[in-house]
Amino acid sequence: MKEEIKDIILGLTEKTRNNQVNWVHVNETNLVQEEEGPSPIEEDYAVSTSNFSINIFRTKRSGQNTIRLNILNDRGNLVTYLEVEKGESDYVLLSDLLDITKKYVLGEDRLLNNIKEDLAKPGV
Repeated sequence: MKEEIKDIILGLTEKTRNNQVNWVHVNETNLVQEEEGPSPIEEDYAVSTSNFSINIFRTKRSGQNTIRLNILNDRGNLVTYLEVEKGESDYVLLSDLLDITKKYVLGEDRLLNNIKEDLAKPGV
């Protein structure tokens, strides 16, 4: 893996853990995968600024679990990507980012806290 991409992944992971990245499901963007990538019901998330977009998704290639990270420029052109299969050294790094991104997009922490608060009330 290029060191620059690893730094980007680590930075995104840290900022996502701190709720500082506005990830959305790719269906809420104009970054729709046409030739490759998962169907809309699978894990496929993106973050965009005026300068770049990053798209991360889990899919299967030749029967292998794969995670792909796309980096696009401000015009939506693919500049570079990283694709790793389960078992490769960088898979855990991308899987960690994808897992916390999914939790962020789905609002897992907020939902679990709401459930605990509701369970603490009488009459649930």
